[in-house]
Amino acid sequence: MYRSGPLQLRGELHDADLERYARHVYDRKMSKTFVPRPLRSPARIMGFVVGAAATLSLVFSLVPAEPPLAQLVSRLLVAVWILIAVLLFLLGIMLVWTPRLMAKQPGILVEREIVVDEEGFRSRSAQLDVLHPWSSILELDEIDTHYFVFVGPSVAHIVPKRFFASPEASRSFGEALRAGMAGASASAEPSAR
Repeated sequence: MYRSGPLQLRGELHDADLERYARHVYDRKMSKTFVPRPLRSPARIMGFVVGAAATLSLVFSLVPAEPPLAQLVSRLLVAVWILIAVLLFLLGIMLVWTPRLMAKQPGILVEREIVVDEEGFRSRSAQLDVLHPWSSILELDEIDTHYFVFVGPSVAHIVPKRFFASPEASRSFGEALRAGMAGASASAEPSAR
């Protein structure tokens, strides 16, 4: 249960914060897939796929084939290269254009005030005032430079650690959020029975 007084901080998000958020969401999704950890980077994935396709292209171009098989192989290679182009396009949208589009939304790259109190997590700006009760906060992710307060599967409030005056203030913010979330889940458990 959240028991301390309200915590308040102010700051403004930058483009780099949105890019870090897009990268974090991508990493979260990739961690739930079968892709081995060394291949989770978009550049490594595309390098692996392009390398495999280039190798197949070379092998099939060196192997003499009967006309029907040659047509099948050439169509297969065209399909692989089209798939690679589509994957590159989708990765580009996810990692490059999503943060840019988010930045153009009113109320994103503006000064905001964040308040953590007994009601929950509140984010205020000149354009928006949003309160998320403790029960609606799904998860708190902390990385070296940011907190991400998830209120949906891929929807989070971005709280850069540069907003805090000291590392201790950042730690107490994380502890306050975790305490509020724990209190909400503890109070929800008895009513579920």
